[in-house]
Amino acid sequence: MAGEWFRRGASETQLVYGITLLMPSQITHPFGFVQSRLLAKLPPELPATPPGVPMTECLGCGAAGRPDELPGGLCRPCRSTEPVRCGVRGGCGRASCTDPTCGPSPKTVRGRAARIRREMRNRRERGGPGMPPPRRSRRGRKRR
Repeated sequence: MAGEWFRRGASETQLVYGITLLMPSQITHPFGFVQSRLLAKLPPELPATPPGVPMTECLGCGAAGRPDELPGGLCRPCRSTEPVRCGVRGGCGRASCTDPTCGPSPKTVRGRAARIRREMRNRRERGGPGMPPPRRSRRGRKRR
């Protein structure tokens, strides 16, 4: 009977709670008690899953489509135009680029991160929108 619970999508924790929740103080027939609890609190049947249509994504822009609509992995606009760059100078043209040589240099990234940190620090000190008030030490002075 526990297998039926799992077949219907219940977790082990839900099974344990189903049996032990609001348990009486004295049980004379443990097997009968567990059997009746498992039957009485049986979860509903899972809905049948409809047969799905396989979908893929365009390698150029990431648009969804059926495999027969994306010959060569590209949608019609991407096949008929120049490849879309991945957003940076000298990009590869893929929507989900993972090439480490494609993209801004580490020096540029560090500079941008420093600028963002500096701006966050300035907003916190000024009490800008969406920023918590500056933290204070135990002696009442602002912390850095």
